[in-house]
Amino acid sequence: MLKANPYQPQNPCLHQKGAVLAIGLVMLLLLTLIGISGTQSTGLEERMAGNEQDENLAFQAAEATIKAAEQQLEWTAGHAVVINYTQEGINGYYTVDSPVLNDPASNYLSVTQTAAFWENNPSITYSDGTLVDVNLDNPPKYFIQFLGQHISRDTTQNNNNNTCIYRIMAYARGRSASSLAIVESIYAIGASVRNGGC
Repeated sequence: MLKANPYQPQNPCLHQKGAVLAIGLVMLLLLTLIGISGTQSTGLEERMAGNEQDENLAFQAAEATIKAAEQQLEWTAGHAVVINYTQEGINGYYTVDSPVLNDPASNYLSVTQTAAFWENNPSITYSDGTLVDVNLDNPPKYFIQFLGQHISRDTTQNNNNNTCIYRIMAYARGRSASSLAIVESIYAIGASVRNGGC
């Protein structure tokens, strides 16, 4: 008679319940979520970098506009060119008492901080060769406001010195309409009173 073998190989598949498969699927799901999150984060950072570049471009265009206006004032002072400053700001040249720039309804806050001001009031459009390849949304604009003059006595040369003081405001947009920069400069130019002053 044959004796039964106490060791009988058992089928290993009978005791497994699919835990490895379930854990593997959960891990795959977690890795997928991490990948999607990383992609969204990268896209957001890319948009943020683009917006920052656009704002920087608008600021640089406004700065270039301010520098051009300062050079224009220097040139006109050196060539004795007379600029007609008016309260209405004809051609972008305003007087110190301009009601357009000193709006009592806004409690004298700067009305120039709104896009509506730059669209509806006289200003000078800056179009220089340095901004040709930049593709701005609109060309930058600026205005010059004559604030007054200061006369001081130079006792060493027995002469009066005249300093003309101006406010220059520049408005520029980047590649999109949502990015804009408004830059202000107070600029003083010395002029001899004997030569007519400001």
